[in-house]
Amino acid sequence: MNLFRRFLIVAVGAALLGAGSVSCAQGLRPHEPLDPAKAQSLPLTPLEIQTQDGTRHKFSVEVADLPQTRAIGLMHRVVLPPDRGMLFDFGESTRVTMWMRNTFIPLDMLF
Repeated sequence: MNLFRRFLIVAVGAALLGAGSVSCAQGLRPHEPLDPAKAQSLPLTPLEIQTQDGTRHKFSVEVADLPQTRAIGLMHRVVLPPDRGMLFDFGESTRVTMWMRNTFIPLDMLF
């Protein structure tokens, strides 16, 4: 898997919050109300990343490789375990922009 052509979003420390208290980055509200029925669930694929110092980090990721799956991404989820994430595969090296609309969990993006 050529990671130079893919984008990985990994949620760090995401946790289900108390009912009715959904937190959003910088206090902003998403465009739509939370609707877990709109969340997608793609098959999990193992991913291991080795840092320059040799440390290995293991993840289970969903691969969004179609325009429809990339468009939905991680929208409408209220929890994502720390060892989970999503790869956005565009199939080629290209300039992309990402907008995390309707995302109710904190995310870290790695390019």
